[in-house]
Amino acid sequence: MMTMSVNPKSFIHELPAKVYLDLETTLNDGYWKKMALLCRNGLGRCVFSTPQLLEIEKSSSPGRKLLDHFKQHNMEVQVLQKLLRRLQLYNILENIVTNVPVSILKPTEGVQESFEIGETVHLMIEAEGSPEPTFEWTHNGQPCPGAVSRTFEIWNFSPETEGEYVCHLTQNIGEDTIHVSSPKFQLLMKKAVPKIEVDLEDTFLEYGEEMMLSCKAVGWPKPSFKWYKDCHLLKGYTESTLKITNVDLLVSGSYYCEISNEVGQKFSRVVTVKVSPPCFAPEKPKIIRQPRKKSSYGLDDRVDLSFEVTCRYDVDFQCFVNQNIVTDDLLTTSKKGDYYCCNLHYILDREEWEREDRKPFQFCFLAKSPGGVVMSNVVEIQVEINFEPKIFTARNKFALLICNSEYPGNELRTPQLDAEMLARELAMLQFHCFIYSNVTRSEFRSAARLFSEYIQKGDYAVFYFAGHGFHNKGIDYMMPIDTSSKYVYQNGNLRLPPEKIPNMEDCVKSTWISNVIQESKPALLFSIYDACRNLLGHWSNESEVTDTFKIAEGNSYTLYSTSENYGTNEGLTASLLMEKFVKLVRNKVPVSELVQQFREAYSLSRVKKQIPKAEGDLNQRRSLTDPPKPHEMDKDGVLYEWEALASVGGAHQKEMLLGDQKIEASVKCKHMDIIKDKEKNLSKTTWIITNYINISIEFTQESKPVHVCNIWKKGLTVDLHFNNGDKISTDLKGKAINYQILDLQKLKEPLKLELTLRYPPEGLVSVQEFDLGWPSVSKQNEHWNCLD
Repeated sequence: MMTMSVNPKSFIHELPAKVYLDLETTLNDGYWKKMALLCRNGLGRCVFSTPQLLEIEKSSSPGRKLLDHFKQHNMEVQVLQKLLRRLQLYNILENIVTNVPVSILKPTEGVQESFEIGETVHLMIEAEGSPEPTFEWTHNGQPCPGAVSRTFEIWNFSPETEGEYVCHLTQNIGEDTIHVSSPKFQLLMKKAVPKIEVDLEDTFLEYGEEMMLSCKAVGWPKPSFKWYKDCHLLKGYTESTLKITNVDLLVSGSYYCEISNEVGQKFSRVVTVKVSPPCFAPEKPKIIRQPRKKSSYGLDDRVDLSFEVTCRYDVDFQCFVNQNIVTDDLLTTSKKGDYYCCNLHYILDREEWEREDRKPFQFCFLAKSPGGVVMSNVVEIQVEINFEPKIFTARNKFALLICNSEYPGNELRTPQLDAEMLARELAMLQFHCFIYSNVTRSEFRSAARLFSEYIQKGDYAVFYFAGHGFHNKGIDYMMPIDTSSKYVYQNGNLRLPPEKIPNMEDCVKSTWISNVIQESKPALLFSIYDACRNLLGHWSNESEVTDTFKIAEGNSYTLYSTSENYGTNEGLTASLLMEKFVKLVRNKVPVSELVQQFREAYSLSRVKKQIPKAEGDLNQRRSLTDPPKPHEMDKDGVLYEWEALASVGGAHQKEMLLGDQKIEASVKCKHMDIIKDKEKNLSKTTWIITNYINISIEFTQESKPVHVCNIWKKGLTVDLHFNNGDKISTDLKGKAINYQILDLQKLKEPLKLELTLRYPPEGLVSVQEFDLGWPSVSKQNEHWNCLD
């Protein structure tokens, strides 16, 4: 369409009919209200009241009605252009030519900013003029491909994108061409310590192969690289990749990379490079451990046997029972480096026993590699006909799990994850579980007192602690998160500098925990300490550590994650102890055998700096899998009290109004869910109570989730304000908003939520208050929380 120029001060009714019709069509597509609101905010001479907006909305053509109002107020073309420019309706602006030379409104002067590596940079200019100019961005004088609009984004800012940016505007008015350039945008790189993006990995090579270790890192100024082998600098290797061709046995060793610049330095992982010796024929597996049986078995007992070998080549296993091959579903295999292990889990079936004329079961493993085959010893198991192991039951089953991670300046990563994993497994065995996260000394002792009130004679009790700890003169100490430190002289020697150690008076002793629980006379007390046990033997005050176990009932067993004077380690998602132990919890074996199974499984990890230890006086073959048989009085007693304590406020629904739209807000409070076991249909009992709860908030409109309703397509914003001080503001992007309330034991009043729902495009706000009651272990709900 051929455009014709108009005077910028002429009135809009003087515009060409085609332009006027296109403008009316565009406004009818939803832009009329936005333009009216711009006028309402002071742009233009028309100010529309709410009744006028409703009148326009009801008309058959809101765009035409709006333009009629503009005509009545003699709106000039240049004012209309400003409105269109604010709404970014450039397709209409192109057809309204007023021959006004282009000018840059923002920025008015040069800009200089610094950005971090990887950051996204947004550049923008504001300009006016008619006809609309074209845009071209340059970087250090060179055109930026594709950068032909008012805005320019630089993704993943890097040293290559640092420099000077300018936007050049070109406008054609008649036969004249006008060139205008924006002020300079000077973008600089912030100095940053090197950051490792791709770390080293262990490498296993054949003799004569090429070794290539690569450590990718970014930083500014550009980092330099140094490579070390067995703690010795490798001279001449200064690139991010260490390449050695035709490797031999001398290449084997430990490698790491130092990455540094003037800001700081980082070190890569220390990795192992292992070069296999040259060989002319594959080797066959070498036996590391033969399968072993326990003392006695009865029918329907499960046989657990393990066979371990080492080999540089892949190993396949087979197992035979009475010379018949066992199906693969009864075998599990694992590999760590050159070590291979095969585990058999077999039920002694009566039918097969009768078919074999009641002869002993004979088990044998076979391990095969390209170099040959090895056979294990034959394990012979005689079924004892009169062997009827006593079936134990618990009255009720309870567990207390305390997980501390937020130590000032010495935080841990996995204690809460470990406690939740263990709680899920124990809940599947019908244990009622308390989880306390990040507690002070007072809260630690209060939790133990509360737990002991639920234990009765004949119950099974499990205590688990994950966090920092230490060992001193025969006693283990657990550190609450408010443990202070003090300085002492080693062995009273004033010539040596004092050492900073935890203040023992702020810690909780393992003997104290055991004595508190044993007062209730449980049938089983199984304790797990997942903490360091480093020795602090230089304490000289003997009176501080005279506490002992006051009660010995032949009912306790304790598993320590490590031995005396050793530390503990944690992985990305679990501690080394829990990573292995949680997979065995539901094995139907006595506690002592369960611990032995764990120690055997753990031995395959070959972590020499952490050696688990166990001890106890348990004189019965009690198992964590023993079924509970509560007394009749427990249903209206301790189990009723448990469910009352587990109450967390349930679900609350209220109606909220945004303009004239009704929205249903639903707030649900709940403890952590447990994974349902396919083989066990659990009742509606609450199995896990925590000192933190999950808050789930859902919004619906006419039974549909709000986020799928077109009326709110521009996005809703939600503000949560709890009376414990927690605040959060977020956009509603999905079906629900989830938030976790921590430290329930600190609550001194009922939990309340002020919920604010906003629709920013139209300035709509709605507020509702929800009373969530006294959730779970809040301070005034149970008197034990006031104990010190």
